[in-house]
Amino acid sequence: MPQTIGNVVCSHLATLKELQTTYGVKDLYCLLEINDINAYNEAVLQTHLNKEKHHG
Repeated sequence: MPQTIGNVVCSHLATLKELQTTYGVKDLYCLLEINDINAYNEAVLQTHLNKEKHHG
């Protein structure tokens, strides 16, 4: 399975069946971008929370 498809499926943004039947390649790359943005936002949040934790 291509890594792009695996990333989208593992992130629960789409099922394999949806990628095979409903979504196209452009949709796949949009979902990957959404996943990247979610991961970035989570990292920023964790950094902020860690700073608060250490600085009171």
